[in-house]
Amino acid sequence: MSFSDLLSFFIEPAKIDDILHILEECFSNPKDRETGIIIIKEFVQYFALFQTLKPLRLEIHRCVMETIQIADRVSDLGDLLQKAILLRLVEIYIGNAGLEQKDKILNILSSSLETLAPGPLFLNLGLLVRPIFQQESYQRAQQAQEEREIVYSIEYKTISKTDIEIKKVMDKWIKSQRFDLEAQDKLKSALKQKLQEECKNRGLPTRDDLLFQVQEMLNMQLTLASLQLSLGDEDLAPTPIRS
Repeated sequence: MSFSDLLSFFIEPAKIDDILHILEECFSNPKDRETGIIIIKEFVQYFALFQTLKPLRLEIHRCVMETIQIADRVSDLGDLLQKAILLRLVEIYIGNAGLEQKDKILNILSSSLETLAPGPLFLNLGLLVRPIFQQESYQRAQQAQEEREIVYSIEYKTISKTDIEIKKVMDKWIKSQRFDLEAQDKLKSALKQKLQEECKNRGLPTRDDLLFQVQEMLNMQLTLASLQLSLGDEDLAPTPIRS
């Protein structure tokens, strides 16, 4: 399996090695892994205009890594990647631009989800969040996060099949919850308890890196719940982005 098709986007060979490793862990069939590479290549091309923004490349890399691990079938990967990066960009924008700017991104989503193909939709979102990725404060925060991830990778080595199994269980648990935005702290506490139980059942400690990753999974669903409330669209979650 070659990573040459993705190297032109991610630039760093180590990032491609990470993706190939996780594909091998999650999909035993070589044809599925090849299909996964094709899907990921098509996905990153939506962001070709912003490829020089390292912070965005890092977010897309994290999105790819996390999404592969929760995909039950390789055929699900395309839709899952689109939804994951959509929610992540919304989360970044609202978290950094401030709630007073929330209407800008909601207007894009409400006018685009049912009418635009993925390319134009992600172009609009990319243009909206680009100033945030260019901020020195955001870049410093992301650099700190990247350094923590490097420490985790040294301490915990590569992602194991058990990690993937736990994250699939946690993903299903998160999606089964009733999201009350007024009770986020309670939900986050329950998430931590559930992760501790899953790790204990497997004779494992509850690692900081795994807790951080499942917390990010929960944050994505909280962002979705917020969007559903703001847009008044209860069907936002299962609605596929148009191809």
